[in-house]
Amino acid sequence: MEFHHIGMAVNNIKQYYNNYLMLFGFNEITPIKILESQKVKIAYAINNQGVKIELIEALDETSPAYNVLRRRNGGLYHLGFTTPELLKDIEMLKQIGFRVVSLGEDVAFLLAPTMELYELVED
Repeated sequence: MEFHHIGMAVNNIKQYYNNYLMLFGFNEITPIKILESQKVKIAYAINNQGVKIELIEALDETSPAYNVLRRRNGGLYHLGFTTPELLKDIEMLKQIGFRVVSLGEDVAFLLAPTMELYELVED
């Protein structure tokens, strides 16, 4: 597995990027995409070193990101990793106490025993 991004739940992608991330050297933002399956809008803010922050905006109150915004006013949502073998890595993580929260065709969200959320994306 390889580190890919930090996921942040935000109320408004463009506003968060303009108000905060530009100040910290994130000089690029990808086009906003809608992921209906997860009920979110996403975009990646990228700095000169290639660090990515995934900005996640809930589409509505049924989105899992909405709960993070409601409970904590947003903030750190998950850490994202890529993997060439999604199912193999899921099984390995389950053996050490991770719990699968959501599983899609090429993406999974897992909850660590310490309650942090991790995203695995098959590449």
